[in-house]
Amino acid sequence: MTRITAIVDSNHYDKVTKSGLVVVKCGATWCGPCNKIAPEYEALSVTYNNISFYALDIDTVGKFADSAAVTKLPTFLILKDGAPIKLIQGLSITEVEKTIRCAVLAHNS
Repeated sequence: MTRITAIVDSNHYDKVTKSGLVVVKCGATWCGPCNKIAPEYEALSVTYNNISFYALDIDTVGKFADSAAVTKLPTFLILKDGAPIKLIQGLSITEVEKTIRCAVLAHNS
């Protein structure tokens, strides 16, 4: 069962990223690297079940991609209470997990 929720528009994005620790994967259905990394992103969502994970299809929410500086797919946005912590582009799921771990440690200290 997936723990990743699709973001349907920019209003939905604003609502779900407003509070807590949130990870958003920006991608597209036609993007090979996005599809390749999807199982690893899913695994992170299971491992860190106290964090909200989302997927944003740039073809569905295209204007958002322009405003968020998404220039490469996949792009991962890690946010805390609506403020960006880090933007990671490409297949660096290790960097995504490292950022999540640091954010969780900072939150718990």
